[in-house]
Amino acid sequence: SIILMNIKNFKLINEQFGTDEGDKTLRYVYNTIKENLTKNEFLARTEADTFYLCLKETNQKIINERLNGIVSFINIFNGDNTDKVFNIVFHKGAYTVTDPSKKLKIVQGYAKSAFMVAHEQNTEECVFYDISLTEKMYKEQEIINLFDKSIKNHDFKVFLQPKVRLEDGSVGGAEALVRWYHPERGIIYPNDFIPIFEKNGMICKLDEYMFTEVCKILADWQKKGRKLFPVSVNLSRQHFKTNLDFLDKFYEIVKEYNIPRNILEFELTESIFFETSKFKTVKESIQKMHEL
Repeated sequence: SIILMNIKNFKLINEQFGTDEGDKTLRYVYNTIKENLTKNEFLARTEADTFYLCLKETNQKIINERLNGIVSFINIFNGDNTDKVFNIVFHKGAYTVTDPSKKLKIVQGYAKSAFMVAHEQNTEECVFYDISLTEKMYKEQEIINLFDKSIKNHDFKVFLQPKVRLEDGSVGGAEALVRWYHPERGIIYPNDFIPIFEKNGMICKLDEYMFTEVCKILADWQKKGRKLFPVSVNLSRQHFKTNLDFLDKFYEIVKEYNIPRNILEFELTESIFFETSKFKTVKESIQKMHEL
């Protein structure tokens, strides 16, 4: 079996202790893994903090036990000191070789596909490759390939979910929801595309598109003399990871359509506040939202 092991948040070691300590850590991890291999098994560090192991084992239970044992052995330096513990944690993906004639790059690719699942799920358990992972990747790529043309053709539609006042049943506001009506594929449900676009950053472009479409609707209502009410648009946490000036774009859209600013709201998921490294950025962005 080929196993890919990658140190979780390795950059924190470099940032906290310096690159020399980071290099020492990589050598230490390499040597410790090597000590735990048996005859005819091998190990390679391919790049950064990524290691590939070749184990003479196909039983998943035994592989998991061995890998857990290796990780425990790596972290033995903590000893009994419970005050200052620095656990080195790994994400792991594995592929059991059924056809030895397959090229090494393909075999490594399978292990990497399994690793990506472990990374996305943030699990320390080793994920084992099966054909369904490749099928899932193909389906995801199909969805990605449809995105740009669908944005251009306005296949993404805005649905306004009303917020109703309890005292008189009147509409006091709405939340803008996205629905994808593809001319050939039919309805593509949010569960099938939102997680993919969250993962690859395309969600930022979709958020901007939805915000523009909402402004168009409100501008049309304003022109027809309809009463306006606040509409909230979802804002992905991905915006806070890429371009910190992203609010300027939204502000320009509001000005273009001449929308009263007090009727536009952003809806943020609570999880955005759990990333402590981004807390300051999020806080500053929310202050800027209020200013704009």
